[in-house]
Amino acid sequence: MDASNPRRDEQIAQVDAVLEEIGASAIPQILVYNKIDRLEAPARIDRDADGRATAVWISAAKRSGMDLLAAAVAQRLARFARRARVRVPASAGALRSRLYAAQAVRSEVSADDGSIELAVELPDLELLQLARTAGVQILEVQGADAPCPPAGAYLQSTALLSATKLR
Repeated sequence: MDASNPRRDEQIAQVDAVLEEIGASAIPQILVYNKIDRLEAPARIDRDADGRATAVWISAAKRSGMDLLAAAVAQRLARFARRARVRVPASAGALRSRLYAAQAVRSEVSADDGSIELAVELPDLELLQLARTAGVQILEVQGADAPCPPAGAYLQSTALLSATKLR
């Protein structure tokens, strides 16, 4: 967005209307205001009441504020990791090892039936991949912005999928 454009608020409203129309209005976004050198304004990050970056003011031509933009994006992406409680079968040793290797496991408890309950912290995409793994149950997802309310198990895969590849 051209920060120096007098119609920038109108353009933002048009983009927001399109996002609403296509069902993408709930996807988090960071506004990037470029060309702040034309306004003689300093680079900065605007934050909401919860401390989340909502806008970054930069000058790409002068490379001013690029570090702020990178930091805002990294902070926003880091917020997508969720704590969850999952149950994996005793036979899922390789999956358990990959979760530990990815440093995603926060605690572990063995259940009476031989399964293992793990407290993990994973980005949403990896948590969904884990939920699609045969025999894995997502028991609880923590956080006020959890994608669905707890009701027993969230997802349980019965399909025979190859083991989930976690970073």
